[in-house]
Amino acid sequence: MNKNEQLQLMNLIKMNITLEFQKCASGNLKNTMYITETPTGYELHIPAPRYNQKLFREKGVIKYTYRGSYASEVDIEGSSYWLNHKKYLTGNHKDYADIAVEKSVNAFVKSKIPNAKVKY
Repeated sequence: MNKNEQLQLMNLIKMNITLEFQKCASGNLKNTMYITETPTGYELHIPAPRYNQKLFREKGVIKYTYRGSYASEVDIEGSSYWLNHKKYLTGNHKDYADIAVEKSVNAFVKSKIPNAKVKY
């Protein structure tokens, strides 16, 4: 796979993650993604910095807490919300990274070999 094809695939992955979070209230996760070139290819970064959710819910203001990213937490647990100091998991967006990669690989392979079937 050449560099141009690697970048095409990475852009497909980024697009599929963005589509997954279209219905997301803040868009913080999808809007912070970026791609960097490395000596061996490309990397997709999803900083998704944590923000004060209470302030966002009450006033619609995003204030970062600088306590890391919540991207992997959402991938593992799904999205969540807080109510009366208790965290509730909705399960939305669970495994979003794997799903985006699968969709992207399928689309990429089919664009190169229309009758191809990808097995995992």
